[in-house]
Amino acid sequence: MNEPLHISICIASYGNDVSLLLANLHAQIENIESAIFDIHVSDQFAQAHPNATNWQQLPNTHYHHNTHNRGRAANRNFLGAIADGTQLLFLDADALPVRSDFLIQYIEAASENSVIVGGTAYERTSEPHLLRQMVGRKKEQVPAHKRNSRPYSSFTAFNALIPSAVFARIPFDENLKEYGHEDTLFGLELRHHVIPIRHIDNPAFHLGLDEDLEFMKKTRQAADTLASLIEQGKIDEEVRLFEVYMKWSKLGGHIVLRSIYGLIGQALFENLSSGRGNVLLFDLYKLLRLSHQKPKVGRKMP
Repeated sequence: MNEPLHISICIASYGNDVSLLLANLHAQIENIESAIFDIHVSDQFAQAHPNATNWQQLPNTHYHHNTHNRGRAANRNFLGAIADGTQLLFLDADALPVRSDFLIQYIEAASENSVIVGGTAYERTSEPHLLRQMVGRKKEQVPAHKRNSRPYSSFTAFNALIPSAVFARIPFDENLKEYGHEDTLFGLELRHHVIPIRHIDNPAFHLGLDEDLEFMKKTRQAADTLASLIEQGKIDEEVRLFEVYMKWSKLGGHIVLRSIYGLIGQALFENLSSGRGNVLLFDLYKLLRLSHQKPKVGRKMP
């Protein structure tokens, strides 16, 4: 007789209140007999969350507090190292399952050697998140059949089931200290090691939206991080922004892009930060910012 599937739910947090997420997960777990679960919350905030004591009273729920913020990659790697499950369900702390059979869907999709990605969804929120909502709905709220057309570039650990044996071989890159592209590198490493990724329609809402100014600051940092990764040879044209940049570069258009950034880059940033932009202008800003950094394409690292 086969042993039941053991899933460790790994929630990386930075001072987040995960009460709603935990309540949702436990409500589903109570009705499942075909698998066993434990839940680990790793919080890298300076102070322990005031609700942590309550969370630890929930069945098989563990709260780990580290006052030193080592970054998202290190936080996820810590969770993967302490979890006992044969499958690791990574959820961001600001996620909330859309479906009442969210966990059942993952149980049915679980594979010993494949990564399963459930997807992201967005609820309508208030005015300060206008651009963040538009970008999320256009670029992240994507049905599985479209994500499966480019499975590695569509990878996100926001809501993903990873076999523990795979994660032991391929952790997140902790050398990446600045914001952006932890998931990009992980997806490319999965491709390099020929680990299949399968996308399914099992989304979680992304609830913790940054206001547009903070979102644009992170976008700017992510473009700068991408430029650094390009120079290190860690990025290839599986990454859509790099693919577009290379097409412009081959025609000498990157020089024009740098000039345009010098003329309108800051104004475009401010316009997008105020929520007055759109997804097309958002994509233009990222391309202009990457060109402004003048990345030299490095040799692809083994």
